[in-house]
Amino acid sequence: MKEKFVMTSVFASSIADVVSTHIGLSNGLQEVGIFGRMSFENHLITNAYISRVAMTAVLIGVYALCKQYPNRFSFSVDKATRIVNVITWGAVALNMAQLLIK
Repeated sequence: MKEKFVMTSVFASSIADVVSTHIGLSNGLQEVGIFGRMSFENHLITNAYISRVAMTAVLIGVYALCKQYPNRFSFSVDKATRIVNVITWGAVALNMAQLLIK
């Protein structure tokens, strides 16, 4: 049951990150990530959003496989997924804070 919560939280954080980034960029904020900045400058920001969600789907898939079939990578994948989740929620919070300050 705990695994479903982690996978749902990772997916929700990814979607929230895409939405908060789009709202921020629409309101004049700047993209600080190298990949995002290059995509924004080349008018390929939609591709960056799609890539972000696709990478999240792959991460969730690997996490689910490691939980279903434990192996020597399971511990590392579990910790990496949780760290990515915390960092992404932090980015969402930072985006929202910047919007509120602006």
